[in-house]
Amino acid sequence: MAAEDIFEGKVIYGDPAYGVSEYLCCPFALAAHGSLEEEFNARMSSVREAVEWGFGRVKTLWSFINWDKKMRMSTLPAKLLI
Repeated sequence: MAAEDIFEGKVIYGDPAYGVSEYLCCPFALAAHGSLEEEFNARMSSVREAVEWGFGRVKTLWSFINWDKKMRMSTLPAKLLI
């Protein structure tokens, strides 16, 4: 399946460091006060914050497979895995 089929009419909202492309958008830089660009940035910021909270929750729930903390599924009690 081609990217055109997957992203038809859609884009991914990303960090400004990634830049803008056909399938990726980011906040407007230096949006004027009261402009549509400023409103877009504000609305997307609140959505992005909610997504970041969700990722944080997933990381918390799945922390037992955090290799940095030397936690391994094979060393956990079976009832923690259910």
